[in-house]
Amino acid sequence: MMLKKTFGVFAILAAGCFVGVESDEFEQQGLDDTTLEIVKNLEDAGFPEEEIGVLEDGTVYVGMDAVVTLEASRELAGMTGEPGEPGADAFRQYRTNNTVSASIGTICIDGGAFNGAISDALNASIANYNAEGLSFTMVRNDSPGAGCDAVITGNQQGGSGGSAGFPSGGLPYDTINIGTGIANYGQAVLTHVITHELGHCVGFRHTDYFNRSISCGGSPSDEGSGGIGAVHIPGTPTGAQLNGSVMNSCYNLDSTGSWTNSDQTALAEMYGGGGGGGDGGGGPVCGDGVCEGGETCGSCEDDCGACPVCEPKGASCSSDAECCSNRCRGGGSKTCK
Repeated sequence: MMLKKTFGVFAILAAGCFVGVESDEFEQQGLDDTTLEIVKNLEDAGFPEEEIGVLEDGTVYVGMDAVVTLEASRELAGMTGEPGEPGADAFRQYRTNNTVSASIGTICIDGGAFNGAISDALNASIANYNAEGLSFTMVRNDSPGAGCDAVITGNQQGGSGGSAGFPSGGLPYDTINIGTGIANYGQAVLTHVITHELGHCVGFRHTDYFNRSISCGGSPSDEGSGGIGAVHIPGTPTGAQLNGSVMNSCYNLDSTGSWTNSDQTALAEMYGGGGGGGDGGGGPVCGDGVCEGGETCGSCEDDCGACPVCEPKGASCSSDAECCSNRCRGGGSKTCK
């Protein structure tokens, strides 16, 4: 039997009376088309009828406390757009509204509280991020001082779970908490958990936030937007699946501690090529007319000698070195990611 362990989760709590209703009774109540579609989508997603309830104002709840919007219900049923639109059968990877600003070049990780296997796993997790050529570099610094644009402090705690928070004001969240009991499951799992929590600090949501049962088992449950956003990361592949991402809600004994292809795509989209992502701000990228110092020019080759010539995202390529992100990916026809 596969071990399931959960990471920290943000819940939406709602006050009010909740009553489970059979699906045929919903139609008898004369509810509007939107409400009926939400209910149908939830049923299609596998929610038991007794867990679906509707308040007098048409608000739909599941699991006694989670509000489900029309958009969320479509995601749960396997749609990301209007029915019939391209991609309407896809789940994707997600980030928060806030991300780390492009002005953050060095993120110091204070792992002074970590020891033994957990300390080793922190080093491996930092290496995971630095191997991707992101707009920031993570540096192990157990006594942070000068040279740190931001600091994330690691804390050990009891149990076998982990928790962290999300970026604010362009800065990564400043704390990760790692349960000492995770060490019982091996170095790969430890590395997986720490990499996961650092992912939250720089703005990643759970890949299966819309249905935690994909990685955690049990009944489907939706974390919702939680006031922090659940923004689809362009270019990430369809489908959320068990062990399909470091950012799944729960880990297990098969967790490898390594990025999956979809994780790497998401990282490159958010922080590849020297630029930040989302509302946290972008950054200069060679090949788009902006050079290392931020000055605008006709081309990096002609006007900015300090900025190497490279291809922007989406350009054809044959090797990593040609791309500003240092990531040339694809099958027969490769493009810069």
